[in-house]
Amino acid sequence: MTSWQMLIQPAVTLFSVWVGYILKVAADRKTSLQNHISDIKEEIEKLSSVSLEYWSRNVLEVDRGGIDIQQECKIKSYNHNINKIITNIEKNFRSNDYTNIRETITNLRQASSGGQFEIAQDREVSPEAIMKTMSICGELKIEIDTFLAKKKWYHIFQ
Repeated sequence: MTSWQMLIQPAVTLFSVWVGYILKVAADRKTSLQNHISDIKEEIEKLSSVSLEYWSRNVLEVDRGGIDIQQECKIKSYNHNINKIITNIEKNFRSNDYTNIRETITNLRQASSGGQFEIAQDREVSPEAIMKTMSICGELKIEIDTFLAKKKWYHIFQ
């Protein structure tokens, strides 16, 4: 081996290690993002399901019981979880896309809760609340997929 090859060999090795590290970091970030997206979609499905059950029943204020309170808590919890996960992956969206997603999340929260659960009142079956919630759930999933599809490969390193 010549002296030139002896000098260049460590540099080539270091460069190879560096490239391998960068690719590993990028793959880990992509996997993490995919896991978050999967978690969001799971929470959206749960919210859609419990909202459907909740708004499919007539309940008089005096008959409001444990199941109603459980469903209200689940709806709040799923909305909170969706919000939290989206906030955690905010950097993966363009700012105007993130603003659109935040607006859709706000609309979803309002549609699924029908306003404020804390106000004690009779609840009637609400096909409007069901349809609005289901529609916004689908819209949110599509927005997330569409906006992340715009993400360039080199943004994984951010």
